[in-house]
Amino acid sequence: MTRLGGFGVPGAGAIELTTEREILWGGDAAKGMAIYKSAVMDGTARDAGNTPTTVLRPGLLLGIITATGQYKEYNPAGTDGSEVASLILSVELRAQDFDANNADRVFPALCAGPVKAGQLLLLDVQARGQLQRQFLFDDDLIGNINPFPQVVAKTAAYTVTAADNNTVFTTQGAAGTVAFTLPTLARGLRYRFFNEAAEDMTVASVVTDEMVAFNDLTADSVGFTTASEEIGGAIEVMANADATKWIVFMHLGAETQTPAIAT
Repeated sequence: MTRLGGFGVPGAGAIELTTEREILWGGDAAKGMAIYKSAVMDGTARDAGNTPTTVLRPGLLLGIITATGQYKEYNPAGTDGSEVASLILSVELRAQDFDANNADRVFPALCAGPVKAGQLLLLDVQARGQLQRQFLFDDDLIGNINPFPQVVAKTAAYTVTAADNNTVFTTQGAAGTVAFTLPTLARGLRYRFFNEAAEDMTVASVVTDEMVAFNDLTADSVGFTTASEEIGGAIEVMANADATKWIVFMHLGAETQTPAIAT
């Protein structure tokens, strides 16, 4: 049933909501941690994964439109403020009235609490990072308190993946050059590399000219390759605002340590 017909008689139509979602986890005690706020949903908001898209499902991630202060669906490639996930829709909401006109609506939204990652819509690496200060994810409890929750040693060449996000890589135990290749650029990706051996360590982009390092906007790789100046050098990389470049931070073990930048 989709709407009321003449004289309030129900009218049959296509199913508008096919899945109920339990967003919170942890039982009644943990759910008491949930914090809600009232906000205004922009009438142009859409749920691309639903039919019709004008019916917004619970669990939809929302970003605030900077110009109006209203909310719409999170869009990682947006430029209007919606690229920053900040709220989670907690109820089903229709973005249009019964005459198919876009309608701004006041709605209750979840702004903090324990949430089930698998029940959230549009959740990606970037959104997860943006929301970790507000929400406790059931599938990554450590990540909520530690921006780099794991340390992994590599002794040979390794191609980093998106699933490795927020990992610290070291060269502990290496007996030769360790070359790291970064994954395809995507918003929210971040890694650290620490040279823990007296061996060359390099970090390279999978596509040329994608790294921004000291005095170089089009670097291909960075590293520590000067003999007796390798141990203790560290490199941190993260995707820039529009995921077109890797921003490179070189952490020197000493002021005299010489980093290598290839372009």
